[in-house]
Amino acid sequence: TCALPIYLHLDSPFLGLTEMPDQLWQQVHQSMFNALARIVDAAVDQSVDFVLIVGDIYDRDHHSAEAEDFFAEQCQRLAEHQIPVFLSYGNHDYQQVTGHSLLPSNVQVFGNQVETKSLTLAGGQKVVISGFSYDQCWLDQDYVAQYQQRSGDADWQIGMLHGALQTGNPQQDHYSPFTINELLNLHYDYWALGH
Repeated sequence: TCALPIYLHLDSPFLGLTEMPDQLWQQVHQSMFNALARIVDAAVDQSVDFVLIVGDIYDRDHHSAEAEDFFAEQCQRLAEHQIPVFLSYGNHDYQQVTGHSLLPSNVQVFGNQVETKSLTLAGGQKVVISGFSYDQCWLDQDYVAQYQQRSGDADWQIGMLHGALQTGNPQQDHYSPFTINELLNLHYDYWALGH
């Protein structure tokens, strides 16, 4: 099985990098778009079985229609090569997932509660993927407790989680806090972590 996890922040404002010539700033700004295009090139060249995107496609307050269109175009490129995309939204691109999406049909978006999706690969192997999307910027709740134990009929079990290690300090635990032991106790083959 060959999966490709992707972490993005399209249209990042690159705060702190404002004191530079305009041409250089444009190159820095364009770098995330170029990186995504190259990642998609690699996915196609390597004929990956699927792609995982674990939140923060955009910076919510700064992204443009251009960024949304570019992301959809890259997903369409993957669709043209029959490469499924599994997507969850994080704290920077949170939204209510309604089931209606402007993304190509190869993109499966996880809802706002933990859910599980499956995929059968060309060789017959069954991949089971669990995840969820943020519906607000801060999620103080431990969502890992809602993930199902490893499925007995899965050849590969994957968890997608946009979160941060639990500190025990309620003032800091705002991003679906979790512990390493929680992840290990589910006996998944792989955790795609974002944040």
